Amino acid sequence: MSYNKSYHSYFEGYVERIVTDPETGVQRIQRIYAGDYYRHSMTDQAWKKLKLGYGLRSLWALAVFVVAGCVNVGGVGAASYVAGFTGLVCLAMVGFGYEMVCYLTAGRTLKIHQYKVRDRMKNFSMMAVLAFGALAVAELVYLGLHSWANLLPTLGLILMNVSACVVLRQIYCIESDLDYEKVPNQAFIPSDSYDIKVRSDRSENS
Repeated sequence: MSYNKSYHSYFEGYVERIVTDPETGVQRIQRIYAGDYYRHSMTDQAWKKLKLGYGLRSLWALAVFVVAGCVNVGGVGAASYVAGFTGLVCLAMVGFGYEMVCYLTAGRTLKIHQYKVRDRMKNFSMMAVLAFGALAVAELVYLGLHSWANLLPTLGLILMNVSACVVLRQIYCIESDLDYEKVPNQAFIPSDSYDIKVRSDRSENS
């Protein structure tokens, strides 16, 4: 059976079958995960330490974002180009935050769609690195043009944004270097089950 890409993405690795309730006669779809599982190639203690490190780094980046978005030292936050890059940071951090929560709340053994969260989380972390970096440059430009009277507070903001770049890039690099092991699925798959496939453009238009 074929479905749209969103449905397939969420239920990737699953098979479906139609089952009938013997008492009511009502039919429903039963989904069974038939794909492989994935696990970090590390001990349970190292896995917990990894997640703790990611969580602390993410909280720091979030704290920096809140300060960068709320503090208006010497009018720097009111400059249009600074506000524009602050908006980019907001978009990147919303995406990163969502994917990081999904990553941190996942169990030790991952299904395919949970495993693929790591790629999206890495992409958003790098987007946030670039956004925070651009924001720091914009604040530095503003400092040179207008805000020497508030040198130390503005430099403090710039350094905080740079620190967010550092911790987010650490997450990207650590995750990129991690190895995962594939764990075969031992579930029983009924013979009348069918794969969930992505519907082609032709079938969508027909």
